Formats: sequence, C-alpha cells, structure tokens
Amino acid sequence: MNLSKKSIRSYLNNFNETPGRIIEISLGVINLLACIIYIFSTYSFSPQVIKILFLIELVIVIFFTVEYILRIWVSEKRLDYLLSFYGIIDLLSIIPVIAHGSGFLRVLRLFRVFRFLRFLKTEKFFFGTVSIINLQTIRIFFTIFTILFLSAGFIHYIEHRAEYSEIHTFGDAFYFSVITLTTVGYGDITPATPMGRWVTVFMILTGVICISWQAGLLIKHFIRSEQKKRQITCKHCGLMYHEQDATYCKACGNIIYQEYEGS
Repeated sequence: MNLSKKSIRSYLNNFNETPGRIIEISLGVINLLACIIYIFSTYSFSPQVIKILFLIELVIVIFFTVEYILRIWVSEKRLDYLLSFYGIIDLLSIIPVIAHGSGFLRVLRLFRVFRFLRFLKTEKFFFGTVSIINLQTIRIFFTIFTILFLSAGFIHYIEHRAEYSEIHTFGDAFYFSVITLTTVGYGDITPATPMGRWVTVFMILTGVICISWQAGLLIKHFIRSEQKKRQITCKHCGLMYHEQDATYCKACGNIIYQEYEGS
C-alpha cells in the first residue's frame, strides 16, 4: 500500500490532523447545503431558479461521488464499507440526482442528514474537543432534528399532491411534525391520506424511543462524571465537588486540602 493511499484514508477518517479537519468541515458545509436545497425544492420557483438549484445539487453530488469512490479505494475491506451504514448512506446521497425526475428515488435525498453522524462519533468536534456530556447533549438535539426532518420530508412527499391536503411545502410538513411530536396538537394541519397518518404514528413512536434512549445515555454519562469527584469544600470560594486528585480549586485556584488514609 503506497503512502498516497494511506494519506487519503487518514484525511477521510482521522479528524485529529488539520487536513482531516478541513475535509470534515467542508463535507459538513456541503451536506448542509444539500439539505437546504432539498427544502427549497419543495417550494414553487421559476424554471430558471429550479435549474440553478439542480445545477448546484449536481455539483454537490459530484463531490459526494468523488468521496464515495475514494472511500471504496482506501478501504481495507471494501465490501464491509459498501454494506456498512455509512456506505449505504453515501450511496443514497448520490442516487437521487442520477435518477432525476423519479419522485420515489429523489425523496431518498432526505437520508443525507445521516451523513452528519460522522461528526458525532467522538469528542473530537471540528477544531476542538467537547466533553462526553456535551457531545451526548448534541446527539440528543441531532436526534430530535433528524426525526423532524425525515418525518417532514416523507409527510410532504405523501401529502402535497393529495386532494384536500393542507401540506404543500416542506415548511408546512415541518410545522406539522413539530406540533405533533411535542404533543401540542393544534389541529390546524392534519394528514389527508392513510399513509400520511402511518408516517405520523411512526414519527411519534420513533421520537419516544430514540429521544428517551439518548436522554438515558446522557444521564448515565452525567452520573459517571459526578462519581469521579469527591465532596471537598474549597475554603476560599465554597465549591464543594472536585476531581479526586485535585490539589487546587478549579473555580478560584486556591489550594484545597484532602485527607488521605495512612499506610
């Protein structure tokens, strides 16, 4: 295996180095732009604007395709990557534009939101490092957003052409998803099709399960973090909890005194 192949693999998978961080941020921005273009595509624009949006998306998909090919090339076990979760998501990010004009396949653009999961695997977050508790909090917000984004996309796809439908744009569908998932339920927008109702049921069940699961992980990480501290009160500022091996108060810098058992 030559050095070039190793370098590309490192840049694509190792975000600790500067080139990897730049690639990570670039892919994140491009993927965000792809999601925004999908939202815009649900609104009525002039043919010229629609053409521009498609050309921008085509350029984005070229980037996705190059990345996909490179990931296949640098993978030690290529079949494992192709059948992995990320490999399937990377492929689904490309297919919809290749199948331009097919409504069923183009709705698969929604799954591009899962590409953001690569940025949430470790505490190495873009150009800095976050604590495991902060990372888990970010994961909870991402889970909520993903459920709302996917639900809104599928509900819009199902409902926007239905007779008597009150959902015409992604904004209508997203509003309905938020109101439903938060159990507010104003009732001003309701699904007009049986499939739309089933998507709503699936959204609610998925939200209850996934959000509770992520919240449970956050509580577990918080408990583990607190268990690593000892109740030692700083005589200067009164802070009660410090790390077990701390000799200085992390709030004011004053020396704290700990009692140790003799040998």
